[in-house]
Amino acid sequence: MRYEKSSRNFRTAAVLSAAVTAATGLIGVAGTGTAAADDPISSITLNYRCNFPLIGAKDISAKISMKVPREIPINTAFIPEMTAETFIGGDVTEGLYVMNAASMRGDGDPTQPSDAARAYVYIKTPTVSNPILGVGGVRLRATKVPESGPFMMDAYGKGPQIKSTAEGWGWIQIAQRLQVQVTPLDNSGKPTALGTLAAECWQKPGQRNVLTTFWFKGDNPRPAEEPHVPDLVLSPGEEPPTKAYPAHHHSVTLNFQCKFPLLGEKPIQVRARLEYPDAVPIGYMTPRLAISSINLTDAETTKGMVMANAATIEGEATAWSTIDAPEIKAKSETPLKVRVKLPIPKTRVPADEPYRPTEISAKGSAPALVFDKTKPGEAVINVKTIDMTITPRTASGALTDLGVVKDTCDQLPGQNDRLADIDLLAEPDTAAPTVPGGLTETGKSANSVSLKWNPSEDNVRVSGYDVSYPQNGTTKVITTYGTGTTVTVPNLDPNTEYPFTVQARDGSGNKSQPSPPLKVRTANGPDTRAPSAPPAPTLAGRTLTSMSVAWRPATDNIGVTGYDVYRDGALATRVTGAKAVLGGLIPGRSYKITVRARDLAGNLSPWSRALIAATAPDKAAPTKPGKPRMTARTPRTVSLAWSPSRDNIGVVGYLVFKNGKPARRVAGRTAVMTDLRPNTLYKFRIRALDRAGNGSALSDTLTVRTRVPAVGRSTQAVGDDPFQLFLDMLDDGQENAGLTLVPVW
Repeated sequence: MRYEKSSRNFRTAAVLSAAVTAATGLIGVAGTGTAAADDPISSITLNYRCNFPLIGAKDISAKISMKVPREIPINTAFIPEMTAETFIGGDVTEGLYVMNAASMRGDGDPTQPSDAARAYVYIKTPTVSNPILGVGGVRLRATKVPESGPFMMDAYGKGPQIKSTAEGWGWIQIAQRLQVQVTPLDNSGKPTALGTLAAECWQKPGQRNVLTTFWFKGDNPRPAEEPHVPDLVLSPGEEPPTKAYPAHHHSVTLNFQCKFPLLGEKPIQVRARLEYPDAVPIGYMTPRLAISSINLTDAETTKGMVMANAATIEGEATAWSTIDAPEIKAKSETPLKVRVKLPIPKTRVPADEPYRPTEISAKGSAPALVFDKTKPGEAVINVKTIDMTITPRTASGALTDLGVVKDTCDQLPGQNDRLADIDLLAEPDTAAPTVPGGLTETGKSANSVSLKWNPSEDNVRVSGYDVSYPQNGTTKVITTYGTGTTVTVPNLDPNTEYPFTVQARDGSGNKSQPSPPLKVRTANGPDTRAPSAPPAPTLAGRTLTSMSVAWRPATDNIGVTGYDVYRDGALATRVTGAKAVLGGLIPGRSYKITVRARDLAGNLSPWSRALIAATAPDKAAPTKPGKPRMTARTPRTVSLAWSPSRDNIGVVGYLVFKNGKPARRVAGRTAVMTDLRPNTLYKFRIRALDRAGNGSALSDTLTVRTRVPAVGRSTQAVGDDPFQLFLDMLDDGQENAGLTLVPVW
């Protein structure tokens, strides 16, 4: 739906244009009015995109409700009640948490719900050709902000007055844009340095934004057919633009004092590091802030943890810092206090004597920022305190007597705690620094060269330098940060000439042209440079028991003399060229093949990437074994033997079948079958097996009856086949001499 120009201009000129409230990640729409208890409630859920101060564009959604009767008498004013439930996403919560917001309120009395915004809707009546913009007062309820995850906010208030002097249909539509003001509060209930914030939001296009229709009742009854109301024609709002930023490392090392239970006050050294651009254009989204720290306890703290039976520690650190920028200075005399959680992974406590410091690493991040596009200048980040929550555990994972250790570590006085200075540029910077001059050598050894140069100039400031030189067929670059103009290049080769160049960088990633090259030859010395890692080997061929592999040659400052080839981590062979044949393998099995290069001095390269390859599968079965023969028997055992099978790789065993079922596996060509029943017929067959699991055809069948056990010299019936029993006795020779057989028929 499009309106006449006058209506569009009025809509554009409105500061607030929706029935939802928003601030630093929250939105609420609300209104209360007079309505009958049985009036129907009309609701609509809309998705919005909001530009929040500092944390940029985020998504929210709001369920807007109004209590409007289906019929309103003409010439009668009606003010509807309004409410809203707003869903705030976890990414907004993250931004609020980092900015130290524990709760939110409107811009009125902090102890009462306050008018946080004005809610705007379009109302159509029969007396106007285009809907008109109406406004209602909105009150936002104070809401607690969780540490993470989504949360809900609600608001209430009165909608705009609805009245018509003519009979006909009317309706309400939610306008596209909205703006609200709220105040983030810290844990003490005081406003943060952000002050009162205004957030600009707009409906996402493609949504149904008609809230309800109603009938202005005169003398005629309400028609049965509802009017078709087209949705407002909406366009996407303007989000902060993004751009690519060069990496920049900011770091500072500080000493803190921590008070640990049982251990007492102990020092800790923290090396804080921030990955963030050195310069950003105002109004542009920046990358997330990547934060890491390495915390070193002293040896006495390590000893105390070992004495408490702590084998590992884990937990979380909350790093407190401050950010100051022109938009913060405009609202507060103090910088904005911010916090970032840094998970501490499980870390081993060194238990060996003499005790040494325990190194605790932690990493985390904070949301991307966007600085006010009207306020260029400089943003400064300073490190303040650290809240530590550490859980020491025994080797079995149980808690130690220290329990869960919680403490705030305070900086020792007299330190420079500035972590980063960030230029806030009025426009994106495209001007490169000047070319560094005066590149000279200040010292060298067999494996290093020290250089210095004159500083470059830039329209903003120089953020660092890149020193480049060729080595082993590639261009190496050493990156420096800050304004320093010296560097020592390590890991060079003895008695080798290198051409060095240097380029200046600014915070926007602009680079100067390279300086004229400076050629320096390193001093003589032993070869300590290892060859480069060979590329991953490739499979050149395979058989049932071997495989051929090849790889591209490695490089070395002097020369590669050979390669060590490893199979499943064990040295398999040494070769002089870039190929090898590995034998003695098992058919159809996968192997992990890696390679290391060697030079004349015996230096070994890093490992190549692994090749996982398999030998050819063995699909040929062994030949059929010979028919088994009986070599001995007792009432409960039968001993068997058979002639061998043949196989293309080799027979690894035989499977003996008893009465048609597998009964025993043996490695050789004999087997003793046990646990048999006396005087019982058994049928035996043999199957040969190879290493790949291929089985031969079954041998011919041998039928054997186990012996009858000796029954003494008394005359009695034995067995159920006297003739077979007689033959068995004959086979026994003198063993059963004197036994009288009395057949019983």
